[in-house]
Amino acid sequence: MLSILGIGLAAASQGNVNIYDTPRELPSRSLMRSDGTEIKLTDFDDDFVVAVFWSRHCMPCIKELDDLQEFADKTADKGIKVVLISPSHEWKSSEEQREFLDRFGAEKMDFYTDRKSDLAADLG
Repeated sequence: MLSILGIGLAAASQGNVNIYDTPRELPSRSLMRSDGTEIKLTDFDDDFVVAVFWSRHCMPCIKELDDLQEFADKTADKGIKVVLISPSHEWKSSEEQREFLDRFGAEKMDFYTDRKSDLAADLG
């Protein structure tokens, strides 16, 4: 079962949150993996996915990276996958993004780029 959670963890812990009247289809746009291959959100078919759209220019986003890493570590064996998705134009290379994430406490996080921020727009 694939689910996408795009809310703060504190809000989620207070009960069920539903921001849409009916479930929505996932967009078919692809993300880029750090190795340059493409992947779609539907490819995570056996996991509950916490998709975190973030930017290197967003201080709250950067401050939560170590907490997201801790959450990912605690829930990895429970079928929960946390993925970081940022705009591709912010990075010269995946190595630069990996170094940035390592510096801010997300050294084991999976990360992807959204080429034109189309996926973020598709998800609202």
